[in-house]
Amino acid sequence: MTAPVLVEGRVSIARLHGKACWHCGAVTRRFVPAGFVVLQGQTRQWPIVSCGCAPATAQGADRAHSAEFTLPNPASLSDAQQRGAHCVWCGTLLVTGAAHDLGPRPVDAHGVSVDWFPRCCRTCWKGHQ
Repeated sequence: MTAPVLVEGRVSIARLHGKACWHCGAVTRRFVPAGFVVLQGQTRQWPIVSCGCAPATAQGADRAHSAEFTLPNPASLSDAQQRGAHCVWCGTLLVTGAAHDLGPRPVDAHGVSVDWFPRCCRTCWKGHQ
């Protein structure tokens, strides 16, 4: 059995409870077990799931997509693109069922490291797979 991955920072409750893919946030796909995570400062091991978008392992689960795609610099994006209301690549308005979560990305915000949660439309997602 693989050791659980230590996760620092915030985690969506859906991902933590296995109701969404740990890697991409999908909720409407079939899931397979993807390992375990432990939140910083806790001892409980949480079982996580994957829809197959990433290897079925928790290794690197907290930053699974960090090097997978080249994203635009957040500073160059509109406010709506930065907060996930519009696609990071084409700027299309995103509705809940049509958005694809690209996973948390660490970014510098005035000297402090924070997580950015970019999203894209289905067309751009297909073009970047």
